Amino acid sequence: MISAINPYFIILPIVLVQYISATFALVRLARARLSTPKYVAWNLFILIVFFVGSIAFFIYDAVRKKPEDDDGGDTALQKTQAADTEKVALIDKESENVASDKGL
Repeated sequence: MISAINPYFIILPIVLVQYISATFALVRLARARLSTPKYVAWNLFILIVFFVGSIAFFIYDAVRKKPEDDDGGDTALQKTQAADTEKVALIDKESENVASDKGL
C-alpha cells in the first residue's frame, strides 16, 4: 500500500512548510535590529538548517530583549509632544521679543 503512494505527495507539503516558515523567519530577521555578523549568521542558519533554523530564530526573537531608544525609552508620541512644546515656547518667546521691540 505504501509503495502505491507517490513520494511527491509526501515531499511537497514538507518543502512548502519549510519554504513558508523560512520566509516568515527571514522577514522577521529583516525587521530585527541586529548587528551585521548576527544578521548574516541567522540568515545562513535559517536557510541551511531546515525547520530548526527558522524555529530557533522565532524563539530567539521572542525571548531577546528589544533595544531601547537612546534617550531613555521615550515613545514617538512623547518625542512629538516634547517637540511641539518646544516650538510653542519658541514662538511665545519670539512674539515677546517682537512686542518689546515695538514698545508694547
